[in-house]
Order: sequence, then C-alpha cells, then structure tokens
Amino acid sequence: MAQGITREDAHSASLGALADKMGISVIELGPRRSVMSMPVEGNTQSAGILHGGATAVLGETTGSFAGLTAAPEGMVALGLDITVKHHRGVAAGDTLTCEAVCRHVGRSMATYDLLFRNGAGEITASGSHTVVFRPAPHSSKGPTVGAE
Repeated sequence: MAQGITREDAHSASLGALADKMGISVIELGPRRSVMSMPVEGNTQSAGILHGGATAVLGETTGSFAGLTAAPEGMVALGLDITVKHHRGVAAGDTLTCEAVCRHVGRSMATYDLLFRNGAGEITASGSHTVVFRPAPHSSKGPTVGAE
C-alpha cells in the first residue's frame, strides 16, 4: 500500500501518472471549488474529437483533488462514483476545462457537480463525482493519491 496524500499535501502533490500523461493541470484547487484543464490533442478517439473517457478522467481528477482538500485530517479521498453526460464534441487543438463545485461534504464523503467547457467557454459535458474519505494508509514509499 502507498501512503495517501492528505489535504495538507494536496497543493504540492503530483496529480498522478495518468493525469500527467493526459496533460491535466491545476487552475484552482480548494474544498468548495476546483478547476483543472487538459489539451484535447492526444486525448482523442478515432473520429478526431475528445474521447469520452478522457473527459471522465479530467472530472474524476478534479473532483477527487477537491475532495482531498475537504477531507478530515488524516484521511484521503477516493473516487466512489462518477457520471458524465456529453453535450457536444470537442475538437483536437482545443482545451477542455472542468469545474468541480461542492454539493455536499460530510464526515465520510463529498459530492461535486462537474461542468466541462471548451476553450470558447461552451458547456460540452456535465456530471457529478462522489468521493469517500478513508484513513490514509502508511508506507515508506512516499505520497501517492489513494491506495494501491
């Protein structure tokens, strides 16, 4: 098991290998609202538009890190559920931004509304993401998000 990133580490932590490969970057990070973005280029399906799974990864990363900043001390936030509805395609060369806005934070979980926009500010998808708070596992391997 790897040590989970706690809320104290969230602002300096890596987003993880998948997020790095997809080019996801942090614009704003907080417990009530977080915003991240990624390039569409390199994250497309065969039709040349953004892959729906890439949209979900951006949403889960944004919501999970928002949840991490809201987690009680000594806890990590792990993705429990994600729903994404696609409203319009996003072409290669564009950028996708995800805003995660807190709907509820409790003792054991948090839920975020997700809103995805293209570079022109048009809504391209929407959804929700729920994280569950669990005690941070410990290891000498150093911090990573969640548990292995």
